[in-house]
Amino acid sequence: MDWKTTLNNELQKLNGSILYGRFRAILPVFSKIGMFIHIREFNDNNLQLYADILRYLGGHEHESAYGLGLASMVQTNLPGNILRIEGRMKALEDLSCGRQIFSFAVSEKGWRGRLSNTKTNLNLNPENKFILNGEKGFATNGRQADVYLVVARTFDPEKYKIIFLPRNTAGLEIEPFDLDESKEATHAIIRFKDIAIPEDNILNLNYKEHARYLPYWERFCFHLLLSGLATRILSEDKHPNLSSHRQELTSELNTMDEKIAQKLKIVASSGIHILKLKDSIIGQEFIIKLLQLEGISSLYPELKLFERLIPQK
Repeated sequence: MDWKTTLNNELQKLNGSILYGRFRAILPVFSKIGMFIHIREFNDNNLQLYADILRYLGGHEHESAYGLGLASMVQTNLPGNILRIEGRMKALEDLSCGRQIFSFAVSEKGWRGRLSNTKTNLNLNPENKFILNGEKGFATNGRQADVYLVVARTFDPEKYKIIFLPRNTAGLEIEPFDLDESKEATHAIIRFKDIAIPEDNILNLNYKEHARYLPYWERFCFHLLLSGLATRILSEDKHPNLSSHRQELTSELNTMDEKIAQKLKIVASSGIHILKLKDSIIGQEFIIKLLQLEGISSLYPELKLFERLIPQK
């Protein structure tokens, strides 16, 4: 049985189940079809399989396919790579085998995407214990995460540590919220009040050294979902003015897909650290043209995500 057949069968089994539980239910299936293997064995074939599955989920008609693709993409690209870089092999195995949900938490209210504006802090108290305080305003997969990877500033302004924080940690407060376009990729505000952190739960890496390219890689991968979704949109006639714009949009989509394919080959040979800002907005021209169709986001609410993530000119 090929991966598409397996995935289609398992998506159908989710029908009627609780929305917020679908990501946990599908995770072992994603692992079975090879969606996470590139995290452990990074090569061209494994990376291409990951890209193909994401594109397929982005364009799938099942009501949860897109949201589940988004949830898995976020889990893989930030927590997965951080755990790989750090060498936390047990946790990486839990992720890649679909045993646990991970949530990466860096965004804060008013931080404007700058680490220097981070207020969540990790300090030593008089008893020489590490204490975490603060709040993160946007933790994807946060409603049901088993583990949070939390970015915090330290006494050294050049070092931003990542804390491995299990869900059952005393002093951790979780406040779920939804995004209408991706409820399967659950979100939460998480707060930390005087949480004592064991030293083993503080990752060695300095997030500042990886904070440029990791978000670029994640946003680049959003384009795989976009490509699948766009292919479906162009194959349907839901929007009354689509037919008169289909040729132009198809041409722009083909251009975007060519850029994605070229960049994937470079990443496969050189690694994700080579990505730059321009790679994270490859789909900008396509999104701008597509959103010129008034009301298209009402027909395809998933597009609202790309309105936020891909800056408009």
